[in-house]
Amino acid sequence: MSERLLLDTDVLIDYLRGNPKAIAYLESQTAHLQIAAVTVAELYAGVRDGKERAK
Repeated sequence: MSERLLLDTDVLIDYLRGNPKAIAYLESQTAHLQIAAVTVAELYAGVRDGKERAK
């Protein structure tokens, strides 16, 4: 079975906002990245208007 990594909301927020450490961390992963449904809901609920919402 391949390795899996469940991502937390904070890591994804940092990645989407262009945090270099978060980008480097996620792009270096070889594991199968997973996101829980609650994490998706948190991202939608917490997104800012404008450019961030479009992203």
